[in-house]
Amino acid sequence: MILSNTDGACEKKRENGLFETIRSGLNSLESINRELKLEVTAQKAVIEKLNEQRETFKSMIPKLARKEIEYNEIIQSLQRGLESKNAYIEHLEQQQFSKKRKLSESSSHNDILSASPKNMVSTFENIHNLSHRRNLEGHVKTINVFSSFEEPEKKYLVSASEEHIKVWDLEKPEHENISTLSSSVYIASMTTFHEKFLACSGLGNNDIEVWDLEKNKLDYTLKGHKNYVYALTQYQRNGEQYLASGSWDFSIKLWEVSSKSCIYTLQGHSGYVISLNTYVEDGEIFLASGSFDCSVKLWNLERNSLIATLAGGSYCIRKTIIFYKQKVPYLASGSEDRTIKIWNLTNHELEVTLTGYSDYVYSIVSFHKYLVIGSQDRTIEIWDFEKYKLLKVLKVPTPARCFTTFRDEDDKSYLISGHENGKIMVWSE
Repeated sequence: MILSNTDGACEKKRENGLFETIRSGLNSLESINRELKLEVTAQKAVIEKLNEQRETFKSMIPKLARKEIEYNEIIQSLQRGLESKNAYIEHLEQQQFSKKRKLSESSSHNDILSASPKNMVSTFENIHNLSHRRNLEGHVKTINVFSSFEEPEKKYLVSASEEHIKVWDLEKPEHENISTLSSSVYIASMTTFHEKFLACSGLGNNDIEVWDLEKNKLDYTLKGHKNYVYALTQYQRNGEQYLASGSWDFSIKLWEVSSKSCIYTLQGHSGYVISLNTYVEDGEIFLASGSFDCSVKLWNLERNSLIATLAGGSYCIRKTIIFYKQKVPYLASGSEDRTIKIWNLTNHELEVTLTGYSDYVYSIVSFHKYLVIGSQDRTIEIWDFEKYKLLKVLKVPTPARCFTTFRDEDDKSYLISGHENGKIMVWSE
């Protein structure tokens, strides 16, 4: 078959068009290939970068683990330091003289609970006339707790600061410090019994020291607690003398003085026991214990059994004292929420909450119909606990950490406050 010139030209044109189409397709494929190569190269670079970062992170893991251990050790060290400082502060805040107050409110209870004479009960004709009269000087650090005792024709005040115990003759006009004893503990609590014996305890060891105040020497030591003993009180039952001790081991031990032995251990608190007070109701002896578990527990000492728990809220209990209204026992408790709660110990109900404090309440004492409350805000407040009315506010140079009351042989009454600066302030009408 012979093609004409026209047909040959058309065929060649079709071939050229096909070649152009193929060439264009190849160029497009080359362009796509170049883009893919660039993308692959970029992805390889990203992968290499990620691999480098992974290796860097892998190398950092041991360092970070070591840093975590180091930081945890630092945190634990700081926590231990904070706990140690808190323990120091808590210990300084302890005072256990409240047991004497409650006994003075009802003379019918004195024979059961206290060896203190009835004429030690203090009253004031007009509390509004109460003012600062003088200081007792001799201590140089915070006064933590008071106690007192009486001999024929003699009445004495006992004060404790750090490991030092001083005995003061308040019958003398100059209020002479007649003796100084050195304990092995940083004293947080003490109580007197059998007229001439003093039990003390606190920070330093887990023991209770019993001193003979007539001979000015350590008589014996009671051992048994597994942590610091921060609360002491004494009571009598059936002619026998007993001590009760509260500890950071969360327990309360009852001690028979005649045998110098622990006769029972009360368990129930889940925090430090820092305050103990005894009271009487219907001829039976009871114990109130305040704790850092935010509760006050009431115990029947005739049966050695728990009878009630007073929930103080979500704040640690700092102080408790007992007082009586119309022969009904009441408990005042101070906690870290800067309030004072008043509990009826017959029906175990909260009667009232005293508020308005700008800082922690460190000390409480009751006498006659008054509550005296000392706060870190450097005030001493005097309340009428029958009407729950604030009667008087005393300004002091440093916070009052403990109180006691005293009545001399001329029937003159005194309020005595112990302060952070080591001063003992004497107040009277």
